[in-house]
Amino acid sequence: MLVVDDDESLIDLYRDVLGDEGYRITALTDAPGDPAIVRALAPDVLLLDLRLGNGLDGPSLLDRLATDPATAAIPVVLCTGDVREVEALRRRDGGLAAAVVFKPFDLDHLLAVVATAAQPEPVA
Repeated sequence: MLVVDDDESLIDLYRDVLGDEGYRITALTDAPGDPAIVRALAPDVLLLDLRLGNGLDGPSLLDRLATDPATAAIPVVLCTGDVREVEALRRRDGGLAAAVVFKPFDLDHLLAVVATAAQPEPVA
């Protein structure tokens, strides 16, 4: 799992909580500008904060990942406190993210959403 969040304390929380559930966590404190970085990491899920304090923001990273065939299918869980930003993304893109977890969040809810996102889609 790849976590992109500029809040180090939240990254530590994700490492503890999701690590206890068996997820291997790679964390970045700013969004990679090049989708090749995400391709190389090959995460099964991307947990992404929309409001990043430095560099590329979450929506821009979503756009770049969506246009790269190697990263477009990675399930994205947005973890944000910005309801308006999520609504704007939904209107603009129809939903590039698999799910949204709003901050502050309940840990059990976070775990349930991540577990659902990590499940491969059934092949019809």
